[in-house]
Amino acid sequence: MTRRILNEMERMPKTLILGHRGSSGEAPENTLAAIKAAKEAGADGVEFDVKLTKDREVVLLHDPKVDRTSNGKGFVKDIFFNDLRKLDFGEWKGNAFKGERAPSLADVFEEFGDDFLLNIEITNYLTPKDGLVEEITKVVRRSGKEMNLLFSSFSSKNLAMVKQYIPNALVGQLVLPGLAGWRHRMACAENYLYSVHPNLSNIGNGFVSKAIKEGKRIFVWTVNDQENIKNAIRLGANAIITDYPGQVIGWLDGNNK
Repeated sequence: MTRRILNEMERMPKTLILGHRGSSGEAPENTLAAIKAAKEAGADGVEFDVKLTKDREVVLLHDPKVDRTSNGKGFVKDIFFNDLRKLDFGEWKGNAFKGERAPSLADVFEEFGDDFLLNIEITNYLTPKDGLVEEITKVVRRSGKEMNLLFSSFSSKNLAMVKQYIPNALVGQLVLPGLAGWRHRMACAENYLYSVHPNLSNIGNGFVSKAIKEGKRIFVWTVNDQENIKNAIRLGANAIITDYPGQVIGWLDGNNK
């Protein structure tokens, strides 16, 4: 298995388009429906978030609680996986998605093939000692999809741990804008990083230029309009993470004709 998509980015001036939490502008975020929508729109891959359930199943969810994106309530860490599967994670986005469930990481690996980049954000920020990285590693090894993945996190400790478990893994440091991101910007100097993931508002900052000079790839989030797409590419973005991958691809295709 090869990193075909990333290798293409290295060989030619190609800007990758990744769906943010899938095609989350058009489908319920972090669901199989959203990932499928991004792939069908022609995206090179998707970014999504993972957490642990009470019985240590790795599931796709962004928030610590299920309240915002489902018809349930409570913290993910306090809910058994089988109970989580009974919740509706789609209807809030529209009747067309009624009945959509929260997938496990194993579900995603089973559904999507080798020519699709999966950027896994490790989001145990409120529970940093929960063993999420270790559980992710187990799923990755069982799936055999180690070479198709990029791991990202605001926690540099998570990324260092990924490298301990999977030495060949590609990892990217997420960076919050402003004062909140100063620790993240400091972490961008780590040699083991493949990529740096700044917020759109930080793309022109000095730490991004330094990361580019050091050979790190730049994955910018979250870019949803034409002017910012153009600006991100001009400033050296190797990948754009967007809520609307189909729209972004359409705009880029139109400008490349």
